[in-house]
Amino acid sequence: MSEMFPPLTKILDRLTDAWGSPGNPGDINDIHHTCLLLRNCLEQIVAHEQRIRAARTSEGSERLVGLLHDAFGSQIEKFREVPDWLDELVQKAVDDELNMPDDGQPLIISRTIHFTLPENWSDDVNRELKRISNRASFLHRVSGQADAANTQPVQTTNGCTIWLVVVVFVVFSLILL
Repeated sequence: MSEMFPPLTKILDRLTDAWGSPGNPGDINDIHHTCLLLRNCLEQIVAHEQRIRAARTSEGSERLVGLLHDAFGSQIEKFREVPDWLDELVQKAVDDELNMPDDGQPLIISRTIHFTLPENWSDDVNRELKRISNRASFLHRVSGQADAANTQPVQTTNGCTIWLVVVVFVVFSLILL
């Protein structure tokens, strides 16, 4: 999943560097700036989820929309506990309860956030995109044949499917950058 979230992973790596290497102080300005970048990135994920939820799609696209619901938004839930965790660390430092090592080595505190998607999620999304594309191509051909026979054409889509596919590709492209 980390390859789907390079901007977020880069921001988290930068935040880790901003705290300073073990035994060295961090850069408060860089920590603050990186936290602002992280906030902006998470806001974009929330906005993406809102667009997915608000998308009106044509018949046959429901499974794709279902796969996209909460795919990325569920990942930001993992950040919910971080502020409380940091507050606890600060309070422990103030109360001198961090159990510093006796050997003079700096105390290393770490937190790992794992980004995960359901098994085969990417394959399922690709399969649905291909199915929708094949259906649209078929309906376009059928519509063209109906026009040629001077009969009532079969109604294809209202354009939402193409819009949804474009949005998905744009979002994935931005994430992969």
